[in-house]
Amino acid sequence: MTPQPWEVIDNTYQVGQIVKGRITKLVNFGAFARLVDTGIEGLIHISELADRRVTHPKEVVSEGDVYDLRIIRIEGDKRRLGLSLKQAQPEPEVDWQIAPSAEQGKSGIEANVSAGEAPAATNSESMGESSMLAEVTE
Repeated sequence: MTPQPWEVIDNTYQVGQIVKGRITKLVNFGAFARLVDTGIEGLIHISELADRRVTHPKEVVSEGDVYDLRIIRIEGDKRRLGLSLKQAQPEPEVDWQIAPSAEQGKSGIEANVSAGEAPAATNSESMGESSMLAEVTE
C-alpha cells in the first residue's frame, strides 16, 4: 500500500515549485486545480490569477485547461494547497541599455549652458525674447 498524497505532500512538493495543474472548478473567489502528477487539488485565489483585476475566474481560465502553476502555500495538516497562475508566468524580457555618462547625456542646450553660452530659443519664444535672453546672459 502506498501512502495517501496528502500524507507525503511535504516530501513531494516545495513552496516555489512549478507544477502542472488542470482547472477543475470555477468559483467566485478563485479556481480549483488538480495537480496532474498526484491528483492533489489546490486553490488559485482570484488575486493569483492575473496581474490585472479579475472579477470572475472565467475571465482568465476555463475548466479543463492545463497550466503551469507555482505552489505558494502548503498546509498538509489542513489539506490545503495554495497555487498561483500569475507567479508561474515567465518574466518578460527587458531590453536594458546602458545609460550615457554625464557628458554623453547632455543635450545641446545643457552643453551650451555649461560652456557659458546662452541656450537657443525654443519655438514658443519670439525672436525678441531670445535676443533679450542673449543680452542678459552675456
